[in-house]
Amino acid sequence: MAGDQGGSKENGGISRRKAGATGLDIELLRDTVRDFDEEPLSYDYFQYINADEGDTDDDYGWADLPQILLEDILTMLDPRRRHVASQVCRAWYQAFYAPRVWETFVLKGRVLTRKKFNFFKGYQIELCPRKTQICLHRVGHLFKRIIVTPIHNFYNLFEFLRILSAYLGFFEDFPMPLLNTFHFTFACETRGLQEPLYMKLIISPQHVNEEVVIMLGTSGLTELHLVQGRYTCDFQHVSDEAWRLLKQMSPYFRVSLEIRGHTKSKLCLQPHAPVREIVYDTPYAQFDNETAISVVHYYHETLQHFVQKRLPRSHGSRSFHNRSDTALIMLARKCPNLQTIVVQERISTATAILIAMEAKSLKRYVVRQNGLIKRADWPKDCQWSDEFYREFKACARSYEKTAERISQILKTNWKPVSDQTFKHL
Repeated sequence: MAGDQGGSKENGGISRRKAGATGLDIELLRDTVRDFDEEPLSYDYFQYINADEGDTDDDYGWADLPQILLEDILTMLDPRRRHVASQVCRAWYQAFYAPRVWETFVLKGRVLTRKKFNFFKGYQIELCPRKTQICLHRVGHLFKRIIVTPIHNFYNLFEFLRILSAYLGFFEDFPMPLLNTFHFTFACETRGLQEPLYMKLIISPQHVNEEVVIMLGTSGLTELHLVQGRYTCDFQHVSDEAWRLLKQMSPYFRVSLEIRGHTKSKLCLQPHAPVREIVYDTPYAQFDNETAISVVHYYHETLQHFVQKRLPRSHGSRSFHNRSDTALIMLARKCPNLQTIVVQERISTATAILIAMEAKSLKRYVVRQNGLIKRADWPKDCQWSDEFYREFKACARSYEKTAERISQILKTNWKPVSDQTFKHL
């Protein structure tokens, strides 16, 4: 029988050496030998061949890797690549279920996910419930630490937590007896950022109330960014008592107010909040006198940056009483810590000079060239001398002299920027 088997291998072109080298396609070898012999060889025979051929030094390879090293390698892989590696051979399959490999489970953006076609959005990456259930059922009892990294897809995060909660509540006894750590990091910023910010919270003002403000004062955050958009619902501002308590709890806490998108609604102010910057990221921005009075009253000690982004939707009025000149002068005069002023709206050259004169801490000053009107439309102030007023009007009647005068005040080379440059600030 043994001689017949050896002859069959020679006739069929299959050597014992080749069978021992692969050690994987056992069913294929068994079918091949059955064609040459009436009695098929058993699985033990091929196992004997592999063991016999593997004793030589020339055949040493990955199959003979020490178990502890193999576990270290599998620990560095994500669950999907671990599963692929477990299909190589029996030794790797056994190492796949080693307790040390699954001590730490890290949930990242594409772990346990699948591609699913959406009729409106095309293919989307979403969490696969079946993969999650199988993973928890087979290796969940080995988890010692579960780490949830910042995930921007809140649906996938919700699905994982829902399945995990259902898995833990299904059994009478706790199914993860080794679990001692659950580390969860929430991704605060979900739009347009590669990495989330942990010391800065960006949120809509409709989700902020007195309790949230007090909680943020003890959270370790240093900056709260309130973004008001086109779809922001009606809301009530937080009381000034809550903001005063926040400043006592966290003296270095700062708030940024921003209105963003194609909206014509007014910026909602938070009374006596520690506001550091005000941003108008909308083509419909208009800083009127009423808003300026409130800003000066609430934030004259903390305001450092006033910025108007984007190009305006329209050129704006040329009339002095319908423009924002007086509001901007009031802001520059009453806020001594103002360091940045970026003006999108149409103002006169006289106003541009006065803003540079009144803002004592000004470091960055940007005005659109197409937004400057060559006019000396400010009346004489009682504190101005006749000589100063004549010089002031002469500078305001020339774009070149206006730029030279502002450069002298700021002690730097200043000139208004073009619309193309303003768009890319």
